Amino acid sequence: MGKLQQFMIKYDNNTDVYMAGQNVYGRVFVVLNEPMKMRGLRVKLDGRAHTEWRESRTRSHTDSSGHTQTETYYVTYTGNECYIGLVITLWGKPEGASGDDPTMQPGSYEFPFSFTLPLQCPSSFEGQYGHIRYICKAVIDRPWRFDHKCLVPFTVVSLVDLNREPTAMQPIIDTKTKTLGCGCCISGTLECSVNIPRSGFVPGESFPINMEIHNKSRTEVDVVTAQLCEVVIFRAEGETEHSSRTIASLSESDIAAGQSQIWSDKFLLIPPVAPTLKSCSIINAGYELQILINPTGCHSKMRLCFPILIGNIPLRSVYQNAPRIISSQPMPQPTALTFDETKPSAPPAYGDYPDLPPPSYQDAVFGGGNCQEGEDQYTGGPKNYAPRYPFYGYLTNPQNKIH
Repeated sequence: MGKLQQFMIKYDNNTDVYMAGQNVYGRVFVVLNEPMKMRGLRVKLDGRAHTEWRESRTRSHTDSSGHTQTETYYVTYTGNECYIGLVITLWGKPEGASGDDPTMQPGSYEFPFSFTLPLQCPSSFEGQYGHIRYICKAVIDRPWRFDHKCLVPFTVVSLVDLNREPTAMQPIIDTKTKTLGCGCCISGTLECSVNIPRSGFVPGESFPINMEIHNKSRTEVDVVTAQLCEVVIFRAEGETEHSSRTIASLSESDIAAGQSQIWSDKFLLIPPVAPTLKSCSIINAGYELQILINPTGCHSKMRLCFPILIGNIPLRSVYQNAPRIISSQPMPQPTALTFDETKPSAPPAYGDYPDLPPPSYQDAVFGGGNCQEGEDQYTGGPKNYAPRYPFYGYLTNPQNKIH
């Protein structure tokens, strides 16, 4: 960087994960070998949702010879929703101010900054047709030269407390029957009964699937699959686009004609994913359990779907019965840690649960995206960033009794 030996941002917590409404504290570090004239050193905070996709269209026209020609073209839809946009001047002139430009002398500098996240911020999210990102960018505003920039994303998690969600404790109990064949070629029926103790979970939990499949037909069942899927609706310019991704699945094969298959406490582990997302008007992310029973031959699949609520504070009845010694004393405040550590710490939102062991924080199971889109060669910081979500690893024990 020539005159600029070091330019970076560090957050003051040990996870780079914050709850909506929480204060964010950080520092910008600058090391200069030589004097540098600059209008100012600023931190820019940006948090927004963005959606974008392209759809093909066709149109016809008649050419000069009277022939009809058909061509394909594309329409791009984009949507944006802003949650936070701040500019904080750390040194020098405020943005847009007139007057002489100051010179920063050689040396090592540390500039603290802080800001408060709005309560309505939705959770960070990376999807197929859009994302919700929160980015802190430090800028050295240089007159008549390229600016130096350093960009560091962070994760925001919107609180979804299962203890305050009425649907979290609702069991999933259902029976469905499907007739195979039609008319004079009826093969018989498939019957599936599902029983899951509740509907709300947090990442790190393993939850049981209890199910009975009775093949009362002359057709063999090839495979039975239970899969937990993320289902997302993206919106832009009055249009919608959908995506679905499987985050966990289990399969069993071969149910002979006239036979049955019983699933007794088979467990699905919920990986690090965003909580159910409802507070963004252009991205809605939910989860559903899909049971797929695939008969052999030309018969269509039998499908059962059930909504699942993913939160980030587990039910008391679950964590208090986890196979782990839980102290009756309040959780201590986190101590100072190096910035590369990812040890658990309890954010303020956990104050209502002093006996709740804090989660760890893990990268999203689907990874992240390019957070430097539109930036130039003078921008430092990570190019790709994956959101990090609370993960309750001590709840993964399949022997947990789910109440």
